[in-house]
Amino acid sequence: MATDPNNKRNPNRPQIVSWNIPSKLEDYLPYPHAPSGVLIEGHANWRLEKPIVDCVACKNCGTCELLCPDAAIFYEEVASAKSAKSIAIDYELCKGCGICAFECKFNAIKMEKE
Repeated sequence: MATDPNNKRNPNRPQIVSWNIPSKLEDYLPYPHAPSGVLIEGHANWRLEKPIVDCVACKNCGTCELLCPDAAIFYEEVASAKSAKSIAIDYELCKGCGICAFECKFNAIKMEKE
């Protein structure tokens, strides 16, 4: 899977490429896809709500990152007294489904209208 070294915030994110519907099966590229196998594509243009992370309430359990169907949630390194890592959201990939907010046991993610 090709990563995107030009993405300063999340260089491990798979590279987003423009894509046209291939005319034959052999023309389909094996990327970009999430570890779950889901094709990664930008969804932000039709999102109605976006998740907002409360870093104080977040316990960095990783449930939201694991369950995100679009690989839009990742850890980023931060310099704070609480933890060396913090959850971040790639809003270019996030489709606003709300799974992260629904599954968060600590109510650290709230959905906010766009």
